[in-house]
Amino acid sequence: MKLTVEPEARRWLADKGHDTVTIGVIVSRGGGCCGGCSFIETIIDYGKPKEKEESHFMVEQEGLRVYVAKILEKKTDSLTIALKGWLFKRLALLGYEAECPLNSK
Repeated sequence: MKLTVEPEARRWLADKGHDTVTIGVIVSRGGGCCGGCSFIETIIDYGKPKEKEESHFMVEQEGLRVYVAKILEKKTDSLTIALKGWLFKRLALLGYEAECPLNSK
């Protein structure tokens, strides 16, 4: 898997004093009378993974350590960490969108 951290996001993290981030997943269950769908949604958190580190792989780029949930390797070929927002900045993950398997083509 290719991981890219955009320069603006890297500078913002350095300015905030963060040298480690984790790309994790949350499995959410949609409603519906027949059970609905399970979605795998991504989150970006500061620091090492809160769960077992074995469930992630680590990529180091220019002094920034990024832990990525291993399940994402099966879902996408590349991810990009970008900085979004105008007044209130936030990190965004590009390259993966949660979708319901029943709605996929």
